[in-house]
Amino acid sequence: MIKWSIIISFGTLISCAALPIQTTEYSEEISLEVGDGPEDFQLDEKHNRILIACDNRRVGYGIGEIWEIDLATQKQERIEVVFKENNVKFHPHGVSIFEDYLFVISHRDKDTEEIFRFKIYKDSVVQDTVFREGIIGRANDMLAVSKDEFYYSNFKMFGGSVIHFENGEYKEFVKGFKYPNGLCIYDDQMYVTTSMSNKLFKIDMTSHEKKALLKLKGGDNLLSDGRFLYTTSHPKMMKFVKHTKSRMNNSPTVIYRIDLKTYEKQVLFSNDGEKISAGSTGFVYNGKLYIGQVFEDRIWIGTIK
Repeated sequence: MIKWSIIISFGTLISCAALPIQTTEYSEEISLEVGDGPEDFQLDEKHNRILIACDNRRVGYGIGEIWEIDLATQKQERIEVVFKENNVKFHPHGVSIFEDYLFVISHRDKDTEEIFRFKIYKDSVVQDTVFREGIIGRANDMLAVSKDEFYYSNFKMFGGSVIHFENGEYKEFVKGFKYPNGLCIYDDQMYVTTSMSNKLFKIDMTSHEKKALLKLKGGDNLLSDGRFLYTTSHPKMMKFVKHTKSRMNNSPTVIYRIDLKTYEKQVLFSNDGEKISAGSTGFVYNGKLYIGQVFEDRIWIGTIK
């Protein structure tokens, strides 16, 4: 998700070009109500569902939630979040699943980051630990690669980077990004979207060499099924900025599918915001495209023809 208050002044940098043309057709489209701001989600294959990080991202009151959508029935439900401590300020943002653990970035306040690790059960997620000490910068999206090792994007215009946590230490893995956002690793390569550089980058995991692969306006979260990358685009930044103020102001959503061998991109979804506004995460599973969004309370699902 983009940190909106920081980038308002950059909105005019985005062109006024037309939206890309959608090349995919859908035989059925539905919209499921979940918690406010289902900004990021992850596939929980063990329980055949997606787990969704929800929070009121406009006013920031209350406590965030974790929701699920059953991939067989398309039934949505809020699941219980169990903490080990009292008075937790839980504002979930980027999420990642490794085996039976759900990792969640939580913005305790504007200056304090926390990363929760929950044990995943059928009807709940239970706090296993929380990482607080030593977190670098402002965490956005994250990727867990083991129970005790993860990466996250440090979302800054100047000094943006990817942070690596291992053996109890945080270190800059790669730097020199403008608002790095979504993260994904496949075949010893890390892929990173950038919200203001308007590019998708590839980083060699051994040499840390960074290469721009293709243009991608307002890139947000990034997922992979082992054959494709799926990512979202905020192509009209000024409309997105207006949407941060009011749900009445639609912000366009574009979903791309990118071939991991050729890096060709296909437009799976392109809409002016009427169907779903400010889409933040997209993923295809069993012939259905699932789209989350930054502020409103809906997940859009389309059955691909």
